[in-house]
Amino acid sequence: KWEQERKALEAQIAQLQDERQKAAAEIAQLRDQLAASQKALAAAKDEIAQMQIRIRELQATVERQQKELQDRQQSITALQQTVAAMQEEINGLKDAREKLLKQVRGQLKEKDDAHEAAVAELNAQYQAALAALQRNLAAAKSEIEQLQREIKTLTDSHTETVRELRTTIQTHTHTITE
Repeated sequence: KWEQERKALEAQIAQLQDERQKAAAEIAQLRDQLAASQKALAAAKDEIAQMQIRIRELQATVERQQKELQDRQQSITALQQTVAAMQEEINGLKDAREKLLKQVRGQLKEKDDAHEAAVAELNAQYQAALAALQRNLAAAKSEIEQLQREIKTLTDSHTETVRELRTTIQTHTHTITE
């Protein structure tokens, strides 16, 4: 009877030793997994830090581009006001021309040759002033078109930067949730 109990106890001891070895192997495996997880966590933290730096850089770029767009828009507004003032000046010149022509025609009605010379001189002056204003107007319109092209380029760049910022933020959020 003692012999049977002894064999049963030896079998239990052997089984416990086997279980102990399995547990030790599991612990070693879990320690390896923990070390790997800690490495991955450190790498993820580094990546998050890099992404945060990139996000700040992109935000600064967005702010700078928004300021440039605002400055360009203000330039366009100022040029449009200048164009409007030039247009008013042209209209004023046209009105003045008509008044002067009427006045000159009235004063020189009897002197046909003198009348024609005065009208020709007045027309020449008017044409010269009108041509100068039209050149200025064309230059201002050209500058407005150039600024609008620059605004479109800045807007496209701004849109791309915002898209890149959103992608980086999504990647950052995904990395954090992992």
